[in-house]
Amino acid sequence: MTEDSEFTTQSLADSAEMLLGSGGTADCYKCIIGNRAYCIKRPKATWRQSEDYMNLFRKEFELGIELEHPNIVRYFDYGEDEKGPFIKMDYVDGESLDKFVATHPDFLKNNTNRQRLLNELLDALAYLHGKRMLHLDLKPSNILITNNGHHVKLVDLGFAWTDGYLHDAGFSRDYCAPEQLANKVEQISPATDIYALGKIMQRFHLAKDSVVKRCLKENPQERFQSIDALKKVLRPKRWPLLVLAALFVGLLCWTLSSTIRQGGTVSVPHDTIIIMQVDTVFMPEPKPELTLDDSLALFKEELQNALAPTFSYWYMMIDNMFENQPNLPKEVHLETSKFYIDKGISVSQGIVKEKINTMQLSKTAKPHYEKAAQEVVDYYLKDYRKLKKKLEKELAAP
Repeated sequence: MTEDSEFTTQSLADSAEMLLGSGGTADCYKCIIGNRAYCIKRPKATWRQSEDYMNLFRKEFELGIELEHPNIVRYFDYGEDEKGPFIKMDYVDGESLDKFVATHPDFLKNNTNRQRLLNELLDALAYLHGKRMLHLDLKPSNILITNNGHHVKLVDLGFAWTDGYLHDAGFSRDYCAPEQLANKVEQISPATDIYALGKIMQRFHLAKDSVVKRCLKENPQERFQSIDALKKVLRPKRWPLLVLAALFVGLLCWTLSSTIRQGGTVSVPHDTIIIMQVDTVFMPEPKPELTLDDSLALFKEELQNALAPTFSYWYMMIDNMFENQPNLPKEVHLETSKFYIDKGISVSQGIVKEKINTMQLSKTAKPHYEKAAQEVVDYYLKDYRKLKKKLEKELAAP
């Protein structure tokens, strides 16, 4: 870390900056210094006048510079030049989790990929919590997936907190825990990050419902109290291996006894040990038959999770257009919004078609599932329809 910081003494003004993204309070640029790419984060001009925000901006660097983990972006320098204050950090060649899943819809269908992504995210949070630090703004846009190897990089410590700093009330509403929303500082703990993690696991279908439900308990004391506790319940169960072991030993014993009953002899090498005791194995009870209504409800829930990343990405594109180009004519806003939504519909139709085809439904059942799928798509289109109606009303106004 020290060596990297020493390279940052050169002026950033000598290097061209290319805009990577623009948020509500800051812009991020790609900057080449020497033969290495960095990300330069700069507050927007209006926020530079806010003492509270600039304290948070400085705090982000002071916390980040203490971290060294392969799944957390590295911080190198804090400074100010003629363009204003900046934070210099690792450039991550990748995209946010929601965008990545939208453009790679099959990635999380692979169990190995899903487990590795979750493990890397859990490792990053466990490391933060081990440093007595809380992220407090965990959401898909703050989880980058690298193009090379598809690894996790946790970013944006703007709302992070640790001992020695005054707690601020910043959060992202869709993922913040109830105690954050109510600004109950005395209840903020690792369980607060675990709540946001539960929201992410729910959205991207990364864990069983029982695990997600416990992460999302309103009372923080009823959630998992540490990442290690959460990891224990996420470990793959060993019972299938025990079943195989029991079957093998049972078959061996049957072969031995059968041979002896028939008057034969069994030759066993002197260094062979036969273990005749195995752990008790409890086989899962068969699941009851589901009614059509129950099956349709499960189908809609799974489909909602599958389509969420797609529509989130295209809605994000619409939000970025309004935020970064507010002066565009209303006609352009309406036309571009329709273009983005049509893209989302096109991708979602492909996902729906593939999911229904893989279910091998009967001719009588298929229409019910197609209707349920349309209801899910309509659910995601309701915000766009409201926006369309609003823009059309503004265009019709004299």
